[in-house]
Amino acid sequence: MLHHLRRKPSAGEAKDLTDFMHGFAAPLHACDGCGLLVRAERRIRSTDSYSEDPNDPDVMRQLLPRYVSAFRNKAPGFRDLLRPHADVLEIGSHLGAFLQVAEEWNWTAIGLDVGADTSDFARAHGFKVRREMAEDTRLPGRSFDAVFMWNCFEQMTEPAPALAAVRKLLRPDGLLVIRVPNGRFYMAARRRNRSQLAWNNLLGFPYLHGYTEEHVSSIARKSGFEFANGFDSELVTMPFPEVTREIRTAECSSSDRAARWSIETTMRSGALTGPWIEMAYRRVEREPLPGRRRADALDRRFLARAA
Repeated sequence: MLHHLRRKPSAGEAKDLTDFMHGFAAPLHACDGCGLLVRAERRIRSTDSYSEDPNDPDVMRQLLPRYVSAFRNKAPGFRDLLRPHADVLEIGSHLGAFLQVAEEWNWTAIGLDVGADTSDFARAHGFKVRREMAEDTRLPGRSFDAVFMWNCFEQMTEPAPALAAVRKLLRPDGLLVIRVPNGRFYMAARRRNRSQLAWNNLLGFPYLHGYTEEHVSSIARKSGFEFANGFDSELVTMPFPEVTREIRTAECSSSDRAARWSIETTMRSGALTGPWIEMAYRRVEREPLPGRRRADALDRRFLARAA
């Protein structure tokens, strides 16, 4: 997609487009039973690799307002889930875009992020960020109304310890939101329309896991969470150093096609089929019983865009 740019990007500008943590060739295995996708890498990169991952300051400044705009668009699905002045924690807070939007929604927000450059950048912009993992944080237990994991769950080699830590941090009936690339969409689009994979940063699948709604819910249920709602979604934003009219047109066209297919398929199958999926769960005091998912699982923004 670099051909959409008017100039050749610098190495720093092209980093998130071409140089991914898991962007090298590796077999991608799919489970016929649960739909889980797994990159069969010989050596998984450690958390230390993420902590020292370099990020260009100019590129981060260019990307921040676009991430902020994308998170603002999520208001119809998430803003009313919490009371005013709710205490929220984001794990993998990156540049701080969601922390800004959470404050705009009248919540009190703090982030955890292992990245040195990203954490320094976020703090320089006034966001509260701690360089800690959820499993090691010194934050007090039962101090948050919600925990958001927008873009890190799929990179965890073993999510159970992180979810156990999250459960301790949440107050009773606290909200957990998990966002992941959808293995179901990947398997369909690789045969149907590979350009939609590219526009959702799924073409080379630079993630450790591609989940389905059912698989995430199974993991969450075992960790003491009960499914509340789910949404079809898409990539938060393509990390282009600049957004030309050609890029905007091509991206919107691909998004509209993916949304129409996803809505039709979700309504027919009852399963979330968007390129990315976002699930909300509630902390429970007892192990919840397996149950049917709620029917209301369509992303309202997708519905509006496809209408």
